[in-house]
Amino acid sequence: QLFARVLAVLLIGALCLSAQGATWYVDDVTDPLEDGSVSHPFDAIQEGLSAATNGDTVLILDGVYSGPGNRDLDPAGKSITIESESGASNAIIDCQSAGRGFIFRSGETTNCRISGLRICNGNTLVGAGIACFSNSCPVIEGCEIVSNRAWTYYYTIVIGSPGDPYYSVGNVADGRGGGIYCEDSGPTLRGCVVERNETGGEGGGICSVSNSSLSVEDCLIIGNRAALSCTNIIETVNTPADPYYRLTWTTKAGGQGGGIYSHAGSLTASNCEITANSAGFGGGGYILSNSTLRLEDCQIRGNSALDNSAPAVGGGLAVIKGSAQIIGCSVNSNDAGG
Repeated sequence: QLFARVLAVLLIGALCLSAQGATWYVDDVTDPLEDGSVSHPFDAIQEGLSAATNGDTVLILDGVYSGPGNRDLDPAGKSITIESESGASNAIIDCQSAGRGFIFRSGETTNCRISGLRICNGNTLVGAGIACFSNSCPVIEGCEIVSNRAWTYYYTIVIGSPGDPYYSVGNVADGRGGGIYCEDSGPTLRGCVVERNETGGEGGGICSVSNSSLSVEDCLIIGNRAALSCTNIIETVNTPADPYYRLTWTTKAGGQGGGIYSHAGSLTASNCEITANSAGFGGGGYILSNSTLRLEDCQIRGNSALDNSAPAVGGGLAVIKGSAQIIGCSVNSNDAGG
């Protein structure tokens, strides 16, 4: 009987270890013997994601990760934990303006989690830091999404030709979700910093559209920008032969939702600080077209809306054809000039 009990305990322990899953290690040092073990970590994060199966952990050791295999990271629908060894200040994903940090597009559940990573220098049309699609609902904890840019020039105006004294070129920019973009998805952000991201369109920090349901808890959303949707747009053009001919270019700040932007979905934020963000409309946030917003115990301060082509609205928040519940929040020192 004693032997049977000992055997049962060992079997239970083995099952528990199996349920916890394996740990795959990644560092930023090239190793020809790499196999994802603690002795020979992978040298690219995607290698760890590809090796992992449901229940596993990909542990990212301290370092700076860049280049192929360390951007446009895709968990491929797996229920895995992707976490740093010692926090976001020490595990840095540098996209080098060549892509985004993570993309979730395979219906990831809340059992897919990323924790303690710094994602910076992303550059794409949508979701330059993190992009979520197709009912993906990852949990993003303790991450820093910083200095990413969802921006593209998609339309160019040319007057004259090179050498012509009236030759000029203007551009129209677009983009969504400089830091984070959500489309038909429901991620949770918890304890994150979303800072100094920008877009030429909507949602400098966070953009949520198309029936997305986004939860933001204990986060700092600071210094993001949705602006300069149009640069060098023609204000007055007569004919060159006219003695009163005048060609004037201006810069227009028409972006929406410097901190957050929500269109046709729901966004809940609690215990967050939304500060020092800017846009043409809705410096702190822009809520549009049947979207619902719930803010609880948040600080909304120091945001600004400035558009030099139309009256600016919503230095702190702008809610247009949507609904908002603002509970126990502090809203102050925001500006809608122009």
